[in-house]
Amino acid sequence: MLLSVASDRAEAIEVERSYAEAKQFYDIATGVRTPTAAYFDDWKVHIKNIKLAEKTKDQMFKDVPLFVTRFPMLEEITKTNAKKWVSDLMVAGKTLSSVDRVLNSCRNYWRYLQTHDVVSGDHEPLKGLLNISKAAKSRNRVKDANLPYQSQDVVKLWEAAKVRPLGNAKDAPPDEQLADLIKVGAYSGARIEELCSLKLADVTDTMFRVRDAKTGAGEREVPIHSELKEVFERLIGQAEEAKDEYLFAGLTLNKYGDRSNAIGKRFGRLKKALGYSESYTFHSFRSTVVTQLENAHVTENLAADIVGHEKPNITFGLYSGGASLENKRKALELVKYPFKRV
Repeated sequence: MLLSVASDRAEAIEVERSYAEAKQFYDIATGVRTPTAAYFDDWKVHIKNIKLAEKTKDQMFKDVPLFVTRFPMLEEITKTNAKKWVSDLMVAGKTLSSVDRVLNSCRNYWRYLQTHDVVSGDHEPLKGLLNISKAAKSRNRVKDANLPYQSQDVVKLWEAAKVRPLGNAKDAPPDEQLADLIKVGAYSGARIEELCSLKLADVTDTMFRVRDAKTGAGEREVPIHSELKEVFERLIGQAEEAKDEYLFAGLTLNKYGDRSNAIGKRFGRLKKALGYSESYTFHSFRSTVVTQLENAHVTENLAADIVGHEKPNITFGLYSGGASLENKRKALELVKYPFKRV
């Protein structure tokens, strides 16, 4: 009876749509083929109940649909087809680290299917696809992510936010706040969330204090570059006028408690519109600052104190109280960009 109903419905689908859709329906209805997405919702419930950062879970929920879209049926997922998919992801512009992350999410889904006997425990089409060691992956992750901007790129990004109208409309207003954030990041090397979380109480005439950083080394005092004096004065005035306790006023928290999410997306759209790849991010300004400090022969320990990295050696790392604010100021003043004087 079931086969008869499935056959009748398949014939109707063939008449209304196509033979391919009719065959797919019949194979699913009769158990010959299984939709890859069939257990996706159950897997999401499983992931939601395990101990992982919410941001990580959300990223996994975005990664696996790429897999499901490429392979609508489980029976299509072979080692050869999976290799071709990975190759296509790379050709499409995804970095090695992005592909590695996507594969890890998909492997998690695949293990869930194995656990529930949907696919064989011996069938491992996603295993070893990148075929590189963890050390090599780590090296490549550094190479293809957060690449430093050239000095002229920093100016280009700032001008795009400050001078050129954004959006599709020709009369769209410039993004003054984003322009300020770009400039502060480029002259300080601070992380985007550090800057967006910066409170007026932690800003003086000469420096700002980073609190609640990702690491102990990240909690530090950063000198205000001479090129940022006017920017800080204006931002402080705007925040006080808006009765906002934060230097970058008006930003709101996202569901992860980050104030940088919305403006970070604005930056992402800006740099993409200018043709920068995924290898370039707001974090790239840190790379730019560190690169300039190195080329100016600033010691690694001093540079680490400025950007909030762990010291590279035991003596300074364990026993030093850190570089003085004056020494950090002198080093940061070596960071320069070809901004036009107005």
